[in-house]
Amino acid sequence: MAFMNEQDALSGKYAKALITIDGKVEELFYAKTGEATITKNKTDVPF
Repeated sequence: MAFMNEQDALSGKYAKALITIDGKVEELFYAKTGEATITKNKTDVPF
């Protein structure tokens, strides 16, 4: 059974972007504010 790790949870405190270059993880940028939108498609599935 898979579990979500605590460090994988989203936080509204800060944003940090990371990039992996040649196997080395580097900090790309930090953000104070941001906005995200999603589109959700819902379908009824008979069972």
